Amino acid sequence: MPPGRDGTSPVRALALSKHTRQVLAALAVCVVIGVLINFLLLQHRAPAALEGPVVAERISQDIQFNRHLSAPPPVRCPASEPLRRGTTFRCSGQLGGRQVPITVVVATASGELTFHLANAPGRR
Repeated sequence: MPPGRDGTSPVRALALSKHTRQVLAALAVCVVIGVLINFLLLQHRAPAALEGPVVAERISQDIQFNRHLSAPPPVRCPASEPLRRGTTFRCSGQLGGRQVPITVVVATASGELTFHLANAPGRR
């Protein structure tokens, strides 16, 4: 290669100064630390299971709201169910003095649920 204007080869002219190398190394270290912090500390894993009391409360409040009840009806669900889309399980509720079976389906992997009251008295 022909020498540059100052007599150095073009490859040598592209060499980084010591200060620039130190700044780039420090920046690389910061990026690595940031990635590690994100991976190790900030990743929030979704729970692997639905907690029965939490599901029962959600269903109870939804029934109260949709049926315009003055208080949420008692609902019981299994202690734990897998949080997988398509999982189906049964809960039971008390409506109008009757025990009502409730079929619950996990609609999404993030925990959205759908449910159906079988033979429930009153409004639907």
